[in-house]
Amino acid sequence: NLCIIDFSYGHTGSTCDSSAWEGTQLKQDHERYMEDGEFVWADSAYPLQTWVIAPYKAPEKLSGQNMEFNNHVSMVCICLEHTIGFLRGRFQALKGL
Repeated sequence: NLCIIDFSYGHTGSTCDSSAWEGTQLKQDHERYMEDGEFVWADSAYPLQTWVIAPYKAPEKLSGQNMEFNNHVSMVCICLEHTIGFLRGRFQALKGL
């Protein structure tokens, strides 16, 4: 199930995702928020962890199975971006974030 379990705010729009990620409680103490077998979907900017699923980077991304895997990760990340867009539209206070 796709759940929002942590968030970070106060960063400018130009802050890259991986930098904002460093300041989250989830990054600092993931055992507190996640059970064994749970993981976070992320894009390629995020560092790999046993509990962070990110797409393969070059040159590994060029193999057939890895390309398919990356496509699935991309679809999940697009869904997450749509969720953030929905929240910004629903809660006007989030528009500037």
